[in-house]
Amino acid sequence: MRRGRSFATATLAVALLAASCSPAGDAAQPGRTSRDSDPDGLFRDFLDGKYDGAGHPLGATVFEAEAACGPAGVREAEGWAAHAGAAAAGVLCRATTPALGTGSFVFNVRALSHAPGTDGAATALTLTVRDAAGAALATQVVPASAFPAPLLFRNLSVRYTQAAAGPVTLEVDWSGAIPVRLDYLEVFHPERQLVVGPPSGVLGADAALTLELVDPPAYASLQARCGATDLSPTLAALLADGTATQETTDFRTTVTAPAAALLASCVLPARVTVQALAGTAVKATSRVSYLDAPPACAFAPGALPVLLTGFEPFPADSTADNSAERAVRGFDSSALTDVSVMPLIIPVEYDSAPAWVLDVIRRCRPEVVISFGQGRWAVDVETTAYNRKDTTDVAGGVPDNRGVVQSGEPIDPDGPAELPTGLPVAPILARLETAGIDAGASDDPGRYICNDVFYSELRELADTAAVAGFVHLPYMARVDEEAQARLQIVVESVVREAVALRRGR
Repeated sequence: MRRGRSFATATLAVALLAASCSPAGDAAQPGRTSRDSDPDGLFRDFLDGKYDGAGHPLGATVFEAEAACGPAGVREAEGWAAHAGAAAAGVLCRATTPALGTGSFVFNVRALSHAPGTDGAATALTLTVRDAAGAALATQVVPASAFPAPLLFRNLSVRYTQAAAGPVTLEVDWSGAIPVRLDYLEVFHPERQLVVGPPSGVLGADAALTLELVDPPAYASLQARCGATDLSPTLAALLADGTATQETTDFRTTVTAPAAALLASCVLPARVTVQALAGTAVKATSRVSYLDAPPACAFAPGALPVLLTGFEPFPADSTADNSAERAVRGFDSSALTDVSVMPLIIPVEYDSAPAWVLDVIRRCRPEVVISFGQGRWAVDVETTAYNRKDTTDVAGGVPDNRGVVQSGEPIDPDGPAELPTGLPVAPILARLETAGIDAGASDDPGRYICNDVFYSELRELADTAAVAGFVHLPYMARVDEEAQARLQIVVESVVREAVALRRGR
């Protein structure tokens, strides 16, 4: 993709080296990994401490494909392959686990395709989980479109609930439509089980908050806060008098409370954080941001309107900075002539984040829209947005801050597969190089919330003269004054070149 000079000065070198990443391989290698799956990439904070050295979730039951697959098929350098002449369509792999407990589980298969083909709707694999009696607990059909490129490993998952303790049988059925290679099969408890609703945004007068804890741990309780204000006593009182309700089954606890009552002491806009606890141990955290009104248009009349967006911290329980939020909030536009800049900090949520941006675009009519996200160790000017919401690079998927996981859904079912950035990439990189900033072009923004926003804004502005694009900033646990000054250079460089392009210079 790219690489260049150091973004940071000596005081930042240690922090950024800690966030450095190994470059992905190319298509000539037996199997390659995309950028999001690296723990030191976009999902660094989420993955830290949850995966072992081989990339398996801690506590997973793992079956290598060479042991679980066959006799049909053939051994390859990194697993077991099925292709014409080597295997017949049907069950390719079957493995039975030791006795597992009750609750929610993920059956995950790590696989790639040698040649995904042109029919993305064709079935590639079918994953099935069966109980001890042979009854199907869950089935997931995996289309060929789950493999976006040849020789790129994907994690293909199906979630299921086990009501009685005991073993399960994991099956991988091959359709024969496209060649595949399987690396391993695994089953594990999902890490994140708390979903908060409604999504971030403006709360209606009659809105109800739902706190849904799937597969709650023993002695689980839910605690909530609005900023620094503890809402737990209010929630307990609402449950006690019947204003709020709690429904509990073997595998799910759902609390519903009127938003006006629960958030009475909360001054909007605010971030509401909910945690699931077992005793004093935090088992899951989700966070949403609620507004009392849509963001006001803040462009000065007569100036070129420029919208800058950055993300809240991620994951939901993070106490670290998000470099994109700090860059956008702290940007000083006073050196720009006849330009009016509006900052917008958006939630790390599928659908909600692009909805916030599109709402401002439609109401406020910016002529330049530049979104920033937190990425790896240098500046990545993203060149391509993809019509896909997906974190199958990571086993079990990665939830957004609200607790939602996406596994290959399109952003726009009627949209093209890819869209090119509207930013002038070469001039931006030249300006950053002159400033001594480590930067390059990237064609892989991931398929998480950054890409969701990137694709959505390009789609919205496709038939206009507006300039739009996305830039990943370096990962930083803390943004000090020196780092803020460097972020100022990056943002100003991108804005200047985007404005020049919009003005036709």
